[in-house]
Amino acid sequence: MTEKTGLLSTLENKFTYYLVEKAPFQIPDNAREIIVKIAPWAALVEFVFLIIGLIVIIPALFFILGLGSYISYYGFAYGSAPIFFISNIILLFQLIILGISIPGLFGRKKFAWNLLYYSTLVYFLYRIIYWISVPLHVGILIGALISAIIGLYLIFQVKDYFKN
Repeated sequence: MTEKTGLLSTLENKFTYYLVEKAPFQIPDNAREIIVKIAPWAALVEFVFLIIGLIVIIPALFFILGLGSYISYYGFAYGSAPIFFISNIILLFQLIILGISIPGLFGRKKFAWNLLYYSTLVYFLYRIIYWISVPLHVGILIGALISAIIGLYLIFQVKDYFKN
């Protein structure tokens, strides 16, 4: 088997080291099995909520992109509108990755685990970019870090249950 290289593989190796090998607490095997059985359903629920969220923000996107000079001056000039738009494009990308992973999660396929891992990283990126639009709200950044750590910990604890 060849050694994988690249940024995502390096990150994956570091996460495996810190979240599995050096983790102060290992999830028991029976709890891991439960997590693996629940994961596809949780991903499906998240997928549905993200679709609903994107449907809700579509009018806001049209509002931002559809108005004339008033919004382009006050929205784009002060930086909030482009960041809002970019963050939602990233969220849409995360939604696509998550949607593609769901069937494979039911079959415990390794590619689905990889997509779930990528989806978690992309969602963290979305939260960071969203935080840039409101940097005084440090809670957004703290919440992004906590949810990323918990999500990655759970994903890496059950990594061995997903095979090709």
